[in-house]
Amino acid sequence: MNKSMRIACFIVLSLLALFSCKQNDQGPKTFRAVIVREDSLPIVFNIVQETKGDSIQWAIINAGEKILVDDIVEKGDSLLINLPFFEAQLNLVKSGSGYQGNWYKRTSKGDQKVPIHIEEGNERLILSGASTKYNVSGRWSVVFTK
Repeated sequence: MNKSMRIACFIVLSLLALFSCKQNDQGPKTFRAVIVREDSLPIVFNIVQETKGDSIQWAIINAGEKILVDDIVEKGDSLLINLPFFEAQLNLVKSGSGYQGNWYKRTSKGDQKVPIHIEEGNERLILSGASTKYNVSGRWSVVFTK
């Protein structure tokens, strides 16, 4: 094989190797999650989802707290997520631009099952747009007593 043929083979093989690699062009996605309590009051927090290779990782964010969740199993359109706290688990099914399912927590009195809705977006609290009734801005002192 002459020199120009070797160079051409090297270029072709390099391009094949480059384009055969799995590309992950998706950056992190932010979701708004709502757990609906028995009294119908919502518990709202954010989730940042990243794909690393073939696995999914979440960061659950509530105010300044950030919890890494990496025990996530994806099967078809479903996610099974073992949470690193409360002996809890999420069973989710893809729904539109998010997920729906249940949050399960094991307790000494049995398992609790609470619905959870997760939709793409980063607004933790969605305000109604109505004007406020009172202005409570500013600094306030708080005294805790027994």
